[in-house]
Amino acid sequence: MGISSDLIPLSAPVIIPEMLTDLNHRLASGWVSTAGPAVREFEQALEDFVGIGHGIATQSGTAALHVSLVALGLGPGDGIIVPDLTFIATANTVQYIGATPILVDVKASDWQMDLDLLEEYLTHQCHSTDHGLKDSHTGCIVRAVIAVHALGAIGEMNRLQEICQTHELVLIEDAAQSLGSIRDSQSAGTFGEIATLSFNGNKILTTGGGGMVLTNNPELADRVRLLINQAKIPGKSYDHSDVGYNYRMPAINAALGLAQMPYLAEWIQQKRILGQRYRALLEPMGVNFQQLGDSKHSNHWLVTGRFQDPIMVQEALEAASIMARPLWTPLHQQAPYQDFPFITRDRISETIHGEALSLPSSANLSEDQWQRIESSLKRALAFTRSTP
Repeated sequence: MGISSDLIPLSAPVIIPEMLTDLNHRLASGWVSTAGPAVREFEQALEDFVGIGHGIATQSGTAALHVSLVALGLGPGDGIIVPDLTFIATANTVQYIGATPILVDVKASDWQMDLDLLEEYLTHQCHSTDHGLKDSHTGCIVRAVIAVHALGAIGEMNRLQEICQTHELVLIEDAAQSLGSIRDSQSAGTFGEIATLSFNGNKILTTGGGGMVLTNNPELADRVRLLINQAKIPGKSYDHSDVGYNYRMPAINAALGLAQMPYLAEWIQQKRILGQRYRALLEPMGVNFQQLGDSKHSNHWLVTGRFQDPIMVQEALEAASIMARPLWTPLHQQAPYQDFPFITRDRISETIHGEALSLPSSANLSEDQWQRIESSLKRALAFTRSTP
């Protein structure tokens, strides 16, 4: 099937003329690479928006997470706990540093890491040593937990903080999808020792490609800034203290992000309203969504429901030129991760993956587009219910 000109995308960036005027002004200054004021201005704007001490802009969210793990001193012999239901980049960064990813299943209610399973694993499958908490099967020393705020919702972070404190684990947030989400009056990206954002093209705020490291630890921030600039010693021309990375964000990307900052709060509110409309439409027809609980202030980055027949619904939407896509394949089913520990009881991630379908969630979705989506979903679900 060809792509029609009236295709409704899954999550499109919002680019308006006012932004282009600001962007053109910055481009005219000649600062387009990693030098120039735009990068630091963008970092400061995000620091203020999130409420964090330090923001360090990077080339991608994956780069941000990778350099965060390196800056924390994690590496070979270490175990890092990752939720099984997440985009594969979360686990890939663990392998970049030679550490062992330990996959923990999610809860059926909110699709976040199952903290009961996590505690059972730490208590019954690990034992204390002089070097830290050792996994009895793999022999790795469990050092950290990466919490992923899946689809913009935030899990039980206060409880996770307590678990990490009890077992002396570093808490890292993969907040790639959750810019603007709040739980317990606290922004995503402010719960852990370090956190990362993504500004990929499908995110609420995009720099085309880009990411950011967030932390309140000034020493850790300095370490990240050093590493993303090829570990170049400040004040020296070509002296380097470590193996570093070319992970800095170009100024042209930061300028695009800055041009969008005045609209970010409005977009988040529009997406919350859209999420509520989807729920009001689909829950009476038997479609289940993440239970947000106290995380009712999710940014609703990508509205995703659990359908009886998601493939049929997706085909019906695509026939009407409406994009939809399945949720990520669980990590333990991915080829690079089938031999790593998977902590589960009921394989919930597999069930969610088999039922989940993400729906168009752009902040600028028009009323005409909504009407097309609504009517297409109603027809598809009516057919599903009538089929034996």
